[in-house]
Amino acid sequence: MITHPFDRGLTQGAIFTCARAEDYPGRSVCGLIITARCDLAHQKANLYTYLPIVRIEDWVEVHAAHILRSRTLSEARREMVSILRALEIPDDLLNTVGVDGVYEHYYDELGQDPRRRVAFEKARQMFHRASDDGVEARIAPLNWESFAHENRKKCTNLIKELVEARISDFHYLPNSYPKEVCAGYVVLLREARHLPRQIGARIHDGITPDEYKRLVSENNRMEDYLEICEEQLACSIGIIDSPYIELIMQRFSALFSRVGVTDLPHNTISLIVGALKLEEGSK
Repeated sequence: MITHPFDRGLTQGAIFTCARAEDYPGRSVCGLIITARCDLAHQKANLYTYLPIVRIEDWVEVHAAHILRSRTLSEARREMVSILRALEIPDDLLNTVGVDGVYEHYYDELGQDPRRRVAFEKARQMFHRASDDGVEARIAPLNWESFAHENRKKCTNLIKELVEARISDFHYLPNSYPKEVCAGYVVLLREARHLPRQIGARIHDGITPDEYKRLVSENNRMEDYLEICEEQLACSIGIIDSPYIELIMQRFSALFSRVGVTDLPHNTISLIVGALKLEEGSK
């Protein structure tokens, strides 16, 4: 999948070090060049477009944490909506008066079936825990080891989805250069960034911290493109070969060519099931 860059220059599929990513300040980030090969070969590109690549250990603390919290909120809300609809209570009230308001106002109705009250209370507590975690996550990074221990199945399923390319915003890479032994990396498909030609054209041969400081001193706009620490070298370390780079490009393009439409009414499936006489007891 990933081969040595050799003398191929910084072409499409090239992976380089010392890149940046929006939600990963101070963390190790690589870049994956996605600019067309022909534009780079004929020097038609003034900008080298790339996608950030982060270590999976960092990804689980940043993006995976938000995904799991969002799913927990959705799961809790679906459970509460299902209970309210069974009692013929408008579920829109969850938006207007809030979860606690619905629970307090319809406490007696929920109590008519103790199992429903217990289920609603459980979903309500799950909703609040996820909401509180969401606030804390914006302030401090997630304690992944603690969270994974408490939610082992959810975390394992999320990693499985990532590796099987079932999460649209991310793509898993087993390594960033040939024969590297690691847990893997994640390409951030939604975060396209770029390098000016003055930097991109030099990365294949390597840019030292001193050379980067000189570039910045000549043009301070260059400061925000790379993150090179002392004793680091911004350079090309590998190339993703065909057809794997084409797959990544296909997934990247699909994110920006989709068309969103309004969901069908929530009772559509039950109407179809009824029309086809698939309900229990139907003949």
